[in-house]
Amino acid sequence: MTNYSALVAETFLATPPSEFGDAHTTTAEFAALRALYLERGGSREATIASIVENGYPTPDEVTADMVALSGAAHACGVAIDLAETRGEAGRDATYKSYGVKNRFDRHVARHLPTELRLAWEAPIPRQPEYENPAIVYPTGVDTRLIYGVAKPHRYFPAQTMRYLEFARLGELDPATAQEFGVTDQNRAAFGVPWDTLVPTIEAATGMVDLSAALSQQIAQSLLGNGLEPQQVAAVLRRGYSLEGMQQEHGRVRQTEQAYEALLDRLQSSDDTAPVAQLLIQ
Repeated sequence: MTNYSALVAETFLATPPSEFGDAHTTTAEFAALRALYLERGGSREATIASIVENGYPTPDEVTADMVALSGAAHACGVAIDLAETRGEAGRDATYKSYGVKNRFDRHVARHLPTELRLAWEAPIPRQPEYENPAIVYPTGVDTRLIYGVAKPHRYFPAQTMRYLEFARLGELDPATAQEFGVTDQNRAAFGVPWDTLVPTIEAATGMVDLSAALSQQIAQSLLGNGLEPQQVAAVLRRGYSLEGMQQEHGRVRQTEQAYEALLDRLQSSDDTAPVAQLLIQ
């Protein structure tokens, strides 16, 4: 274990269980936002415009503690494993990935119907026969449960948005950019304004339904932006990766339920049915 991964492990394991998976704004994120706010003359509008144009603000130097705390807020059970396997070279991308997912998760939570808030926050049981030694939780966290943004109905939309934000900002790895068909000329087409998703969030009747509805709305927006069904399917295939979800967060029945609900939603609309067919193939 390198010094970097050891520092990530130390901070991650010491995270209070009460903060695990709550997607809270970390001290580093808040400090970066405040600095950006001051740079933009104390204008909220200018600050938001900068975030939309350039992505979530991050400090000039990302530390191991920042990666660990953002990973804990995301409820990433493989945060330590990622630090070991990716090494310090993956530090900045990992931190930005956690940041986008946590920020989108907070956006959804702010507009969630009150009666669904408890279900949104409550942990769910992990299937007892599933074992992955790479999954490690902070001291005091019940390892029989899956928490926060690691729960399928929260993870899948957040992960999808993570890929879209990285595509929009030109920060995808070359292989994924090629898979999505991202070019310097069409990057903007991968952008989905989060406020356009608010009516979908407010109309949610359940957690699995919300996950599917959000991604259907995202698919419709991307098609409306001029992307081809093949490109939209590629994004959702990554965002809704069943294998990735199970390996990184554990196996639970809601994973398959969320994916099936997504396919049903996509098939229910003439606009998005071609995307569903590509995902089924």
